[in-house]
Parts: sequence; C-alpha cells; structure tokens
Amino acid sequence: MNTYNVTITSLETATVDGLENVVVIVNWVMSGTDGISTVSYPGTNMVGGPNPNNFIEYPNLTMEEVMSWIPNPLSPAAMANIDQALALESNPPVPTTPPWS
Repeated sequence: MNTYNVTITSLETATVDGLENVVVIVNWVMSGTDGISTVSYPGTNMVGGPNPNNFIEYPNLTMEEVMSWIPNPLSPAAMANIDQALALESNPPVPTTPPWS
C-alpha cells in the first residue's frame, strides 16, 4: 500500500493592507512511496488577502493553519498520479524510436 505526504517547503510573505509578513504564497511538495521508491511533485498556492479581524502573526502560524490554505493536495486524482509514477518506477518505460522515423 502506498503512503502519501505533503510537506511545506517555504512561505513567501509581503506587506498587505498595512499588515507585515503576510503569507501570500505557500510552496509545498506532495510525495508518495511504495516502501521502495519515492516520487515527489512540487506545488504552489497563492493565499487570499488577510482578514484583519483574525490575522495570525507570522511567528504564531502553525503547520496545521498553513496546511489548511492548500486546497486538497492529496485528492484522489493526485494520489492516482503518484500511484502511476510509482508503478513506472518499478517497471520503467523503454524509450523507442517512433515507427514513422
């Protein structure tokens, strides 16, 4: 059985509406492993503007809060892509010349 993971790799910040260190971009990596091989795909999400009424200062952000800003990174389609890539790792395709060459 394959296992999947999402890791936040970096946060990009800016000053927005007078608030400093507002996260505007979340960079992340989705990975999967079958216990032998691992495949990874990078992802990036823009974050909507901050709400001054519930703004969380940068030093107080938690991984759980930032992960909630990534809409469904481990969707069934994303996991299917990882499954397919892992299957190709164990049975790699062979490059061939097109028959019309």
